[in-house]
Amino acid sequence: MIIFPPCLITNWQSEISKHAQAGALHAKIYHGPTRHSLSEANILKYDIIITSYNTITQEFKQTNTSTSFIFQINWHCIILDEA
Repeated sequence: MIIFPPCLITNWQSEISKHAQAGALHAKIYHGPTRHSLSEANILKYDIIITSYNTITQEFKQTNTSTSFIFQINWHCIILDEA
């Protein structure tokens, strides 16, 4: 999971595409109102989840962290980009 300021969404997406071999990594943006349509099973299909500090904060405030799947996943690595 990569967590960053919202202004860097396109930057991270383009950097992953630029540096990863085509088809080697599958990244998904978990941000904005469409994130609610993603299930845990869907999220787990991806190698990298791209999200923002705002999204994580909203998820934490709006849900009980024990029921929100985003907090239940054992992430192998979490990158915090403070720009």
